[in-house]
Amino acid sequence: MGLHFVQPEPVLIRAYQEWQAEVKLAAAEDQLQAPAPQSTTPPPTDRQSTEQQKPAAVSQEPKGAVRRRLETKQGNSYDILMEKRAGAWQVTIVQLPRQVGVGEPELEDSFPTFALADLAVRDFIRSH
Repeated sequence: MGLHFVQPEPVLIRAYQEWQAEVKLAAAEDQLQAPAPQSTTPPPTDRQSTEQQKPAAVSQEPKGAVRRRLETKQGNSYDILMEKRAGAWQVTIVQLPRQVGVGEPELEDSFPTFALADLAVRDFIRSH
């Protein structure tokens, strides 16, 4: 027994296209995180600007709040909210479905830049 669709379901098509875009983005990020070949330049000295040592921004900083729903390899689902408050990015991660009696988020922290907040979200998802 199987399913036969007379017409393609627009919601499924859109969801599949979004999934493909996420897979391509993740593959591109993995290629960027691959170790770079050893260079012959000396390590930066204390006199050089600390801007060179900061992680590069993954993308431009968004204008408003960012909400994501992600699922880990273990099958855990999380709702992630990143919003700008008082000059810092507030990150709140909540596990879905919400468990009875659990009122605390899994992670609630603030970061000075969006890039650092996004990096913290990625580290959290990888570790869970």
